[in-house]
Formats: sequence, C-alpha cells, structure tokens
Amino acid sequence: MAFKHFIISRFNLRPIGRPLASDDWMSRRWDLFMNSCWTSVRHQTNQNFTWLMFFDIKTTDEDRMRINELRKSSPTFEPIFIDGAASFNQEVIKAVKGRTGDEYSHIITTRLDNDDAIHESFVQTIQSEFKGQDEALIDIVSGYSLWTQHRTLLARIEKPLNPFLSLVERNGLELTTVSTRNHDHWSTFQNRTLIKGRPLWVQIIHGENQASQFGHKGWLVERGYLSKDMSLLQPFHLDMKLKVPPSLLFHSVYNLNLRLRHLVSSVKSRMKHLLKGQ
Repeated sequence: MAFKHFIISRFNLRPIGRPLASDDWMSRRWDLFMNSCWTSVRHQTNQNFTWLMFFDIKTTDEDRMRINELRKSSPTFEPIFIDGAASFNQEVIKAVKGRTGDEYSHIITTRLDNDDAIHESFVQTIQSEFKGQDEALIDIVSGYSLWTQHRTLLARIEKPLNPFLSLVERNGLELTTVSTRNHDHWSTFQNRTLIKGRPLWVQIIHGENQASQFGHKGWLVERGYLSKDMSLLQPFHLDMKLKVPPSLLFHSVYNLNLRLRHLVSSVKSRMKHLLKGQ
C-alpha cells in the first residue's frame, strides 16, 4: 500500500461578494506567512508531501512574482490559482486527483492555515499513523496558542477537532479530502485517531484572525517567558520578533482565572446532570 500526502492551504481567496484583499493586508500576511508557516513547513524532517497553496486568480502580478520565487525554491510547494473561495472544495479535489496516479492506493490530506505553524515532526507523525485504513481522521490534539499582540503569551492547548486535521482515504472516484468540512464539523466521523502529548502545532493569534482568539483556551506555560527561553518554540522554526513577555503576576492571575473557569464549568455540568436525573 502506497499513499500520497497533500498539505492544503489557502491564501487570499475572495469570499463570495467581496473584493480581493488589499495590498496592506497582503503585505502583513506575507510577513506573517514567511516567518511562521513557510519556515515551519520548509523545516519538516519528512519532506514526502505536496503543499497545495490556493491563491485567487485576481492576485496581482507583483504577488505572482513572489509566489513564483517560492515555487522555484521549494520542490514541495505548488501554487494554484482559482476564482475565489466559492469553488475551493471542488478545486482541492480536482487538484489532488490530478496529481495522484493509480500507483497510490491512499491519499492523505492535511489542513494548514497560512498564519499558523507546525512542529518539524508534524508530517512524520501523521504518516506514521497510516496503517492502510480505508478512511480515517488523524486529530493531533496537543498544540500551542501564541498571542503576538501587545505582549507575548504562550498557552498549552488540548483541542480536538482543531484546524490541523488530516484525512486518510482510499484513492478513487469518491475522494472528498479534509477540506470538505470545517475542522469543527468532523465530530460525527467514526474512525478518528487522537494523538496527544507533545505539542505539534502553533495557532498564532495576531489581531487579524477572523475566527480565532486567544481567550482562556489553555494554560500559560511556565516556561513562557519567551525573551529568556525560546526552546519550546525552536522545533517550529518561527522567525518572529516577539513582544514583551508576561509578568509573573499576569501569569499567575491568568492561570488562576482559568482554573476558576474550569471549576465553574464543572459545577454547572454536574448540576445539569443531577437535574436531568430527577
């Protein structure tokens, strides 16, 4: 049994009824992408994958020149230009099928947002879970949330159904890919492998995230004083200038607040369960 592995990302696709992203947005996103997502993928210990990055057909000539330089510098990187976000799912299936021959019995597709980063062993971890399954969802639960606004905050996250999911499928006409559903819409999928332990992804919260906020999603790590200790993030190969780290007081109050939130949530859940039993 042989597989072909695709990483699927999108960059500047126009939402329905909206114009192309502005030059200012593209400038900021290029900086973030090159210093986080790009560097982390380029440093994967296992380079046996194809990275399909979907750009809008209205992308400017200046940006197309930059994209072409990236394509020349990386044998795994393949830019694809499509007409906005509306056809994204269909275009992903078309691109994957067009690059997969009969010699591959299985296809693995992995989600990756262009403003996030992955551990250098991320790809290897996914592929090590391939056992010839007809269909399987690989869910790497453990990761980090990195806040880069005003100050630098790093939290340890345990989040199933996150934006770093992978789907294993048999190669054939019924191919769907991991892009068919939003990452949080896979809860009903039957054959799901959860991988916990070492954090293998970083979700970067930078102020322009439409759906993601730092909030109280995870514990601030004890070694989170990043100006003094960068070792936690070294395997992600980020090339970012980090801002002021949190004070010890901020760190303690934040985690205490999170502990109280968990306690309140647990009490509410137990009360609800007791009331149902009456």
